[in-house]
Amino acid sequence: MAERKNWASAHSRERSHLELRYPKQNSFSMNLPPMRSRRNFATMFVVLSMVAPATVGHAVMTPAVAPAAKYSACPPFRPGVINDAPAIPSGQKTVALTFDDGPGHDTVEIMNILKAAGIRATFFNNANDRYDVTSEALRNGFLLGSHTASHHFMRGAPRAVQASELDRQIRWQFSHTATTPCVFRPPYGAYDGTTVELVNARNQSFFTWNASGGDWQARGSGSQTWIDYIASSAVNLALRQHNADILLHDQPIHMPATVAALPIIIRRLKTAGYVFVDMLGRTGPPASCGPDAVPTPSVAGLRIDDGSTIASGDVRRSPNGQFELSMRSNGDLVWRLSGCRILWSSQTAGHPGAFATVTSGVLRVVDGGTALWQSTALVGSSTGLTLGSNGLLTTATWSSRSLYSQIRPGDTLRPGAIVMSPNQRCRLTVGAQGNLTLTDATGQTLFDNGVRLGAKSQTKLRADGQLVSTAASGVIGFSTWTSGRVNDHLEITDSGRIAVVGAGGFTVWSTQ
Repeated sequence: MAERKNWASAHSRERSHLELRYPKQNSFSMNLPPMRSRRNFATMFVVLSMVAPATVGHAVMTPAVAPAAKYSACPPFRPGVINDAPAIPSGQKTVALTFDDGPGHDTVEIMNILKAAGIRATFFNNANDRYDVTSEALRNGFLLGSHTASHHFMRGAPRAVQASELDRQIRWQFSHTATTPCVFRPPYGAYDGTTVELVNARNQSFFTWNASGGDWQARGSGSQTWIDYIASSAVNLALRQHNADILLHDQPIHMPATVAALPIIIRRLKTAGYVFVDMLGRTGPPASCGPDAVPTPSVAGLRIDDGSTIASGDVRRSPNGQFELSMRSNGDLVWRLSGCRILWSSQTAGHPGAFATVTSGVLRVVDGGTALWQSTALVGSSTGLTLGSNGLLTTATWSSRSLYSQIRPGDTLRPGAIVMSPNQRCRLTVGAQGNLTLTDATGQTLFDNGVRLGAKSQTKLRADGQLVSTAASGVIGFSTWTSGRVNDHLEITDSGRIAVVGAGGFTVWSTQ
């Protein structure tokens, strides 16, 4: 990687810091309407015009122009200025490892250390040409935050300048990862009331820190003295906090002392009983739906017992009503998303009067005593048929293989509906009030859009690829605003994200 040029020294009240002035290869012009922070459904708004090319890895595509006012892919922000790491429901001590000034020279090595330790972390980035590293960090399950576009000293800067720094960084991240930053940290820890207002208006939580490794002072040294200093400083300050938020750096220069100190910091804080979190409060292995040791969660299912018959016109529904099994008058047994597309069919149409039976754990479609179709048989089995809330029809030896892990255009979800990742370890649930919640195998919340639209709300993927949650009154409470992308689908990934995916597998919108 070519090293940055045009070095300039900048100073703040808490440290002398080596600042890099990045070239303006990623600058965009923006015309922004005025914004106002709210604590209701509108907390999901992020104001930006998405017209930059969206990329995943090195693949580039040009998305349609979206409206200026957008809902973000972030949970509702925590207001004000936060110094501590997020707490977790268990009340255990938490520690957040955070890395400022990247993506940098050592980002990949830092990620490898974090992955080997099975812990999450947060990277507060500036806009630079290392977008490939940023995409890799997202794929590996690490949280990407904003550190302004050019590492700007925000305190006292004109409002328009501060807004531009925030919005250019939002657009830089979206153009390279299809995500928006949900958290922000000001360079040098310098901010004013305008900074906080603008950050929260963009649905970002505002974080500083309460512990630091002081690694910026090493200025590229890899001496044992600096390694010991960084590790002891970070650990000793963190041990004074119940929710430790540790500031480290990921600068464009090589930082060997930081890299060497990181495993020491992790080991000592694990020994001290700390749980590692990112700045959204998520724990456990990154890029996963929970540790492998945790069993795949079970799902509710409606059991159709042996001896049952499903006659023409009969309908049986899964426990949450999301799926329905029906015998059509033409003799076709159909399993479908309620009121929407077919997920599985016996393909026995053309036989009016046919019916389905469940006998000794075997599902059959029968016409005049002749089996037109049957599932795999197992002698002596009497388990019946299960209509799963995950979209699967199952017997002891057969499955319809219709796991519902992708929302297709026209699909409509109502409160109680669930969509699962292909490995069945993550699930998106539509709550009783219409909120969308993504949880992992341990029950940990990975994403919650925070909207409350009522029991009669619905969420639908429109034909133009836009996922929209609407109240009974017609008010939109949440949207991905990915309109214009016909035939996109939405999927729940095994890495614990919600993603809108277009033709060719390009991600055009995603949660982190």
